[in-house]
Amino acid sequence: MQRATVTNSLKIALAATVIALSCSFSLAHRAVTGQDYTKYRQRNGMSCCSGHDCRPAKYEIRKDGTIVMFPDGRAVVIPADRVNQLPSDDGLGHWCGLLNRDGSATTFCAILPSRTAQSSRIRTAQLEDAAFAP
Repeated sequence: MQRATVTNSLKIALAATVIALSCSFSLAHRAVTGQDYTKYRQRNGMSCCSGHDCRPAKYEIRKDGTIVMFPDGRAVVIPADRVNQLPSDDGLGHWCGLLNRDGSATTFCAILPSRTAQSSRIRTAQLEDAAFAP
């Protein structure tokens, strides 16, 4: 009788844990703005977001075409190949990556609004064409 009670208690605890985890993972890929990060992929096919490293971020495009994003207020220069081809759904910029303790940053993806993402694709294509020009 005691053994059955313990087994049932473990089953209930396990079920509760699974439910809690599935709820947290389903919310982990959504920003407070409603932006869902699940559809965004890095160039290597991996997800941009592992549940905690994407966030809305202000950004600017400098005169030379360089994109700088400001996750948590820190200026991060975005490599052109990290700008995601899909625009953001909420019209805002989003940065996915790690802010390292030494002040450096590792960018997985930059997600930009539609017009900005399109102009970034043009800039990336121009850079790639220039790299292969004779």
